[in-house]
Amino acid sequence: MQTLTHDELKALTDWEQGPSISIYLPRHQAVSELGKDAIVLRNMLDEAETRLQNQGFGTAESRKFLEQARNIQNDDSFWELGSAQGLCLLLAPGAFHQFDLPYQCPQMLTVDDAFYISPLFYKVYEDDRFDVLAISPKAVRMIRHENGSVSEIDLPENMPA
Repeated sequence: MQTLTHDELKALTDWEQGPSISIYLPRHQAVSELGKDAIVLRNMLDEAETRLQNQGFGTAESRKFLEQARNIQNDDSFWELGSAQGLCLLLAPGAFHQFDLPYQCPQMLTVDDAFYISPLFYKVYEDDRFDVLAISPKAVRMIRHENGSVSEIDLPENMPA
C-alpha cells in the first residue's frame, strides 16, 4: 500500500505521459465475495489491454504494460480480507502506483493521456477539515468536510445571494 501526500497528488495531476491507465475497484469485505474482486480486476485489465491495442500497441507490448497489475490480480494473498474498501491502480510507461482506499470507490477504468485522479482527493483530505463555500445566483451554501464526512452548515437566513 502506498500513502498519498499532497505533493504526490500534484505529481499525478501533472502527469501527461500517456497512455495512462486508471483503475478504481470497490473491494468486498464478505468472505463469500473475495474471489469476485480478482475476477472484476481481470476483466478490467482485459478491457485495458484491448484499448491499448486499439491505440496501436502490440499484444506483447500491452501485456508488458499491464504486467504489474496482472501480478496483483493473480496474487491470492492480496485478495484476503483487509481494511481496504477500494483499490486504485495507476499505470503508465515508467510508472505504477497502487493505493488501498479506506472508502468505497466507483468501479472505473480510463485509458487516456493523463491519470484520472478525482477519487483520490478524498484520500488526501480524509483526515483534514475544510469548508467549501458554494455560491450561485440564487443561493449561498457552506459545506464542511470533516473526518471523512460531509455536512451542510446552516447559514443565516438573511445571507445575501
